Amino acid sequence: MGYRFSEEKYFQPVKSIWSNGKLRASYGHIGNEAVGDNMFLSTVSRRANNGTTGYSNWLNGNQFVTMYNMPTLVSSSLSWERIVTTDVGIDLGFLNNSLNVSFDWYQRTTKDMLGPMQELPGVLGAASPYGNAGELRTRGWEFSINWNHSFGDADVYASFNLSDAKTKITKWNNESQLIYSFLPTLGNYTEGQYFGDIWGFETDGYFGMDDFTFVPGKQVFDDNGNPVLGPNGKPTYERGTYVRNDGTIDQSFLESGQFVYGPGDVKFVDQNGDGKINNGDPDMVDENGKPIAVGSIRNHGDLKVIGNALPRYEYSFHLGGAWKGFDIDLFFQGVGNRKMWATGSTITPMAQSNLGTFTNLLNNYNDIRFNEDNENPNYGMITTADISENYFYPRLYSNSGSAGTVGNIGNGKDNFYPQSKYLTNLAYLRFKNLTVGYTLPVELTRKALIQRARIYFSADNLCFLYNGAKKYQLDPEMITAAGSSVQGYNDGVASFGRTIPMQRVFSFGVQVTL
Repeated sequence: MGYRFSEEKYFQPVKSIWSNGKLRASYGHIGNEAVGDNMFLSTVSRRANNGTTGYSNWLNGNQFVTMYNMPTLVSSSLSWERIVTTDVGIDLGFLNNSLNVSFDWYQRTTKDMLGPMQELPGVLGAASPYGNAGELRTRGWEFSINWNHSFGDADVYASFNLSDAKTKITKWNNESQLIYSFLPTLGNYTEGQYFGDIWGFETDGYFGMDDFTFVPGKQVFDDNGNPVLGPNGKPTYERGTYVRNDGTIDQSFLESGQFVYGPGDVKFVDQNGDGKINNGDPDMVDENGKPIAVGSIRNHGDLKVIGNALPRYEYSFHLGGAWKGFDIDLFFQGVGNRKMWATGSTITPMAQSNLGTFTNLLNNYNDIRFNEDNENPNYGMITTADISENYFYPRLYSNSGSAGTVGNIGNGKDNFYPQSKYLTNLAYLRFKNLTVGYTLPVELTRKALIQRARIYFSADNLCFLYNGAKKYQLDPEMITAAGSSVQGYNDGVASFGRTIPMQRVFSFGVQVTL
């Protein structure tokens, strides 16, 4: 429904300037039957002797007996999802509608979402049925403004559009309430989380030499108590280690393999003030004494939402005009805010042991070198420590693009756990299209029995006016492949960023109307 208040009597005194005004509101309710196959039917599946379908546990001679799983359970109250949409807006026109402004706020709520119901005892032999147990809400807004005017023989116009939206899980039966990054799989929806949220640690610079004390290794002896000698005939020593000083954050929970945090490595913010960096307290319980899962909404330790992988504040604008047969149109497009956690070798140095390092990653890291002579009592001591907060990268360590000790937040370990400093900025503003044309005078075209003839030149994807991922030589519009079944976005070690950039296209043409 709408109300055009500009037609009321009280509005007439300003109508010469404010020519149009309208309030709008709409409400819609529709069913969604696309809830999956056979959800309303109980089905029986054959066991194919694998982890997905189940195994046959009986033999007939030397052959497995064909077995089937228990029939699936179907909720007696299962129904279609319901989608409720609400929109309110306003349209304004000024200066005889040469300047128009429009704004809309909307909410789209998916009620009775198909989701897992309360978990049933395992002795039942079948999984709990799916039911209408969830709710999803998207809220957003759109703003547009356009202007056109004539100055004698010249016509000019301009328009601008800006929109934003966020999607939130408002109801879901997920007892663990585990956090997730990017887009969750169906079973990992957690009430209160937004689609696209990226969980990680907040970067707090680098560890310095003053944060650790070197402890030399012991001399090595054989089983008979004799010193083990090196190739130069000198006694050998165990490799020394660096021990945290009092007051230095304990990040040992994040260590894996042979990697140990030391000078030149990344330091994270201790969000909960317990002196340790982790993804939750394994001993945390609720008011009833029930354990609260580590890595969950209520027990996520020092993790926090550090960004969102979905485009925010999408915008575009047109500029153009025409004069005596000549016309020009310029179109720009962009995204105001979008982040991505990626561990590809274009972004993370030494992400994988068998991948090369790109030149833009070199000479911009903390250079830490050790005494590697095991005949020296200071074996393992740092001999060179070029550490600076001005360097973009910490001490480099191989294979840092794989999974670490913290789950559900994406790939990355050692110095490259998902964190605020190394988020990729995918915001951009692109000169999307330029079109220039000339329409031949009618007096000329009529002689050739042509009503209208126009010659034009067009160029697509001319350049970036702003590219947040420029330092990585990436095209933000091309980093959209959904490649990971866990994260929902492609943060593959080898493949991320290795895409063909959007091509620049030039074209000439003639448009003829007979």
